[in-house]
Amino acid sequence: ARNVGDQVVERLFVEVAKSEQLADFPCELSVVAAGSCQECIERGARLINAHPDEVTNMYRPAIAANLILYNLMEWTEGDNVVITDLSYPSIPYILSDIGRRYGVELRVVRNVDGEVPMEKMEEAIDGRTRLVAVDRTAAFSGFTFDMKTLCRIAHDQGALVLDDAMQALGAIDIDVADDGVDMLISGSYKWQCGPEGAGLFYMRRDVMES
Repeated sequence: ARNVGDQVVERLFVEVAKSEQLADFPCELSVVAAGSCQECIERGARLINAHPDEVTNMYRPAIAANLILYNLMEWTEGDNVVITDLSYPSIPYILSDIGRRYGVELRVVRNVDGEVPMEKMEEAIDGRTRLVAVDRTAAFSGFTFDMKTLCRIAHDQGALVLDDAMQALGAIDIDVADDGVDMLISGSYKWQCGPEGAGLFYMRRDVMES
């Protein structure tokens, strides 16, 4: 089975070729990825309790979100996506366009005094929900989801869970295997105190292979 990094790079090459910019694509990228980037992947995988084959580097969360939402998801009119009003704006902006393009309903669960009640999430998720996209820890209130419970609720309805862990990674322990998260994205320049551009993209193996 191919790892998530192989699939991401393959998709990037396809998209670059479509745009007729393949001649400008830097061949030295493969050399860099095979060297120091591999160490970053392995360390990132340990940080979230994932296998290195499920993790790759990503410049920032919005780039990973674009890749997931436009290239990895297959949308059908009448599908819905569940988010919250505590989400950082980048993913909701992308999802608004997904809604217009494909007839996908964007369901926004409202917070109550800075927290999102799990029962409200459960009410919003149904058999037509394709994706539940949340910030594990909200940037604006500090509210942190019980991701294990949320994933169980989503999976019971056949939905995938996209975990934006930008405000959580490095501040709290994250175990994607125990939580059951399908996809996780994060940068490193918040609580990991890392540089811009050293992001992380995780996809669970069985989701990769489905």
